[in-house]
Amino acid sequence: MDETGVQHGVANKRFHHVVGAQGRKDAPAARKDGSQELTTVLECIGAGGAALPPAYVFKGKQTDLTLLCEEELGGSITSSESGWTNTAIAHEWFKKVFLPESEELSGKEVHRLLIMDGHTSHFTLEMMKLAKQHNVHVLSLPSHSTHGLALLDRACFGPLKTAWAEEQRKEMMMTNVVRREDVIRLYQHARKKGLSEAYIRSAYRATGIWPLTGIAAIPKAMFAPPPRNEQEMTEERNKAYMSSQLAQSLWDLSGKQRSDTARQQLVTAARTLQGASAVDSLFGDLTNRLRMHAVGSGNEGQATCISGSTSRLRKSETVDFRRGHCCYIGG
Repeated sequence: MDETGVQHGVANKRFHHVVGAQGRKDAPAARKDGSQELTTVLECIGAGGAALPPAYVFKGKQTDLTLLCEEELGGSITSSESGWTNTAIAHEWFKKVFLPESEELSGKEVHRLLIMDGHTSHFTLEMMKLAKQHNVHVLSLPSHSTHGLALLDRACFGPLKTAWAEEQRKEMMMTNVVRREDVIRLYQHARKKGLSEAYIRSAYRATGIWPLTGIAAIPKAMFAPPPRNEQEMTEERNKAYMSSQLAQSLWDLSGKQRSDTARQQLVTAARTLQGASAVDSLFGDLTNRLRMHAVGSGNEGQATCISGSTSRLRKSETVDFRRGHCCYIGG
């Protein structure tokens, strides 16, 4: 599960239409900097290629039920003062959207895995208790790993945002405004393109979550190199010594040059070599010693994660999701 935001509202007088060749990726976009409002959408996708109905969070103290008057559109709606999700909204989404919809896809008495980022607005104690009762295992992604492991970010939200921008552009050209009543209709059109089965399956493959490939989503550059052995450390010291000798030779050679330009070039090269050698000697050996110490003490896997995020829920805020025949309706 993850959330995204879509902007809608009125374009100002500077809004103008831009005509360009069809299919051009570099074609300029139309101006739309008028009175804009953000609506949050909660999305959840399954490894089988299906997506659960979306949940819309409109900005406001009360939810306008007429925004979801067309049952065939599906989904659920609610509101918050900020237009963002909070713990109450996440809890109600889990109870009235995720549990029944995911059970319909997987079947009863089947264990389910819900993957979310670690933001505090997504978790409550009541939700965790409810998850345990219904055989749902909630997995929070590690800090600073969502760019590699967040399913929707990897393969779905990009095409979805592109499709939404196109739907918004077409609506603006006709009416110069995207009203609240238009958001769900336009988003559903964009959703058919951005949350297709192909994109959903691609997201699971790209993150290595399914089929399970372990660390496929994390680039090798993000992993610390293995500790160097004694032979490698000796070779590094020899390289540093050779660099130092070469730098000294360049210094000696610079004093024999008549040309100021040649002398300056040799001096610059010598300083560069000395600087590189000093940095490698200082940080390379220090890093290796720290790694060797961690391995020797058995703490190589130790990490400390500090989360400074806070909940955006006010005590006075309440949320209510209601289910109709073909969709979820919230008030």
